Amino acid sequence: MVVRSKRTSAVRKVAKRLAKGVKIQRTRRKAKGKYRCALCGRTIKHEGKMHGRLFAGQLCHRCLDRVLRYAVRAKSEGIDNVPISLRPYVEVAMKRF
Repeated sequence: MVVRSKRTSAVRKVAKRLAKGVKIQRTRRKAKGKYRCALCGRTIKHEGKMHGRLFAGQLCHRCLDRVLRYAVRAKSEGIDNVPISLRPYVEVAMKRF
């Protein structure tokens, strides 16, 4: 049986030829997928927590703009008019202002 740490789909087998002409198999981890926006699914240029920006690495700039607009409106009108998919992000953004 294969060692437990190598029984995963995140590892692929790579053939390697040594100097003596012997072929061995090594394992190499697959590259991770691209970061995607939690709301719309677009790819994000991920640079970690960029300068302390709100929802960095989670939302794209378009969705972040929508969330911040709803957060400002919700401060004055209430959170009832905010779409349900945006509410968790709007609530966090409201605490920040």
